[in-house]
Amino acid sequence: MDNHFVYLNNGITIKYDVLIWAGGVQASSVLTNSGLRTTNKGCLAVTNTLRLVGIKNIFSAGDCSWCIDFKTGKKVPQTAHHAIEQGRIAAMNVALEIEKKKLITYEPRQSLIILSLGHHMAAMVYNDFMIHGKIVLLLKTFVEKYYLFMCKK
Repeated sequence: MDNHFVYLNNGITIKYDVLIWAGGVQASSVLTNSGLRTTNKGCLAVTNTLRLVGIKNIFSAGDCSWCIDFKTGKKVPQTAHHAIEQGRIAAMNVALEIEKKKLITYEPRQSLIILSLGHHMAAMVYNDFMIHGKIVLLLKTFVEKYYLFMCKK
């Protein structure tokens, strides 16, 4: 990959002006083999504006990015909530970069995380607070149904 071309293993070359890579729930080996700066987990190292470290015209968001909350110094969890917010900020920063304006800083917001622990239990985490049990599973089911209902509108 260079400024305007992607080179595939099968010899095909694809010209681009704007490249948007989307997919997966973990960093792809494509990133490690790309020549771009990656972490030991294979994620792209990004600045607080979601720009790749050391590269002016590439932004990254979601699971392929190693995002740090620059206020706390902690890694941002790789959840859909954060990926959506990162995508929004990255898209705005692409537009701002084109307009040669000041970029927006990505500042992750704390979010409530509810995750399944098998078919009969779930856990809920917020900051350093965690509870688990069947009641959390009921809450998770409600949240999922509410989300699907809102998507249909």
